[in-house]
Amino acid sequence: MLRRLQKLVNNYLLSKTVPPEGRLFNLTLIVCLVGALFGAVSTALQASSFISVASTVILVLLLFILLIICNWKRIYRLGSFIVVVVTCFMVFPFIFFSAGGLSSGMTAYLILGVVMIAVLLDGIPHICALVLYIIICVVCYTLGYYFPDMVTP
Repeated sequence: MLRRLQKLVNNYLLSKTVPPEGRLFNLTLIVCLVGALFGAVSTALQASSFISVASTVILVLLLFILLIICNWKRIYRLGSFIVVVVTCFMVFPFIFFSAGGLSSGMTAYLILGVVMIAVLLDGIPHICALVLYIIICVVCYTLGYYFPDMVTP
């Protein structure tokens, strides 16, 4: 088991054949996978709604599949863009409204999205994604504040 983990780290994080953007993509996705897996387990143990647990598990599976495909095809920029779009623009609002909103620790998820955008994207896509993500987060927080019945406790 330890040798497999060492081989995995050597092949995908330290290898000279993988470009720097690929290594950064792999490292970011592995950290996101661990965090999402921890989130899935914690939401399941907290007896959260089925939708919240299912969406987190689907996110874990999607990130894992994306990690495999992007390393197989070596399309790290496209993979980075897909990860940001899926996690920040689709999953964040869904989890926000189905997992408790303001009082459920979504601030940590908001910060994770900002860091993910900063690490994975550069140039104009970075600026556009960051502005759009901040707008989405502000709208979610505003709706959750003024219309608390939209948020599943």
